[in-house]
Amino acid sequence: RVLIGDNTDWKGMYNPLQRLVGDDVAKGKKEGGGKQYALILGGGGTARAAAFTAAKLGLERIYWNRTPEKAADLAKEFGGIVAGNLGNNAEVEE
Repeated sequence: RVLIGDNTDWKGMYNPLQRLVGDDVAKGKKEGGGKQYALILGGGGTARAAAFTAAKLGLERIYWNRTPEKAADLAKEFGGIVAGNLGNNAEVEE
């Protein structure tokens, strides 16, 4: 017997975000020329789905998690940067 699984969490995020940011972001044609960002909080399964969705939409990704190693794992897998803290003097690790 073979089991095949799929995660559909990203699909539930993709459509509403795509309507919000539009197709131009994924094509690199955002109005005004600036980048659009996704701040992904957490390091579990839903954060993983959010990272996948943001990557698919062409958004720049910033990760934060109370366990920095988990945020770094997501950044390594999906691209992006890790925020060391979320205060006014936020530290960012590339």
